[in-house]
Amino acid sequence: MMNAMKTASQAIKYFQEHPFEATIHMDHRHIWDELDDIQEVASELRKAFPESKFCVWRRGRGNRKEHETYPGQFHSSLPLKFANYVSVYIRKD
Repeated sequence: MMNAMKTASQAIKYFQEHPFEATIHMDHRHIWDELDDIQEVASELRKAFPESKFCVWRRGRGNRKEHETYPGQFHSSLPLKFANYVSVYIRKD
């Protein structure tokens, strides 16, 4: 089942407890979603950790087999142009 989106306080707590982790999975979304609420969480993280940079990162999800020209071509994620939905992450650089 899909996970519920994490709040800004949950994301801040996660990065406080795991300072060496680079990403946190936020939610699964439709490909056309503007991600305004996720951008707000990233903004709160930037305020809480001013020495770090945070960005919103999307990975394409959906049926890989119909787009692959050979088995395993899209092993970990689909290009966004082929995706039915996306997994949304906040990444710390």
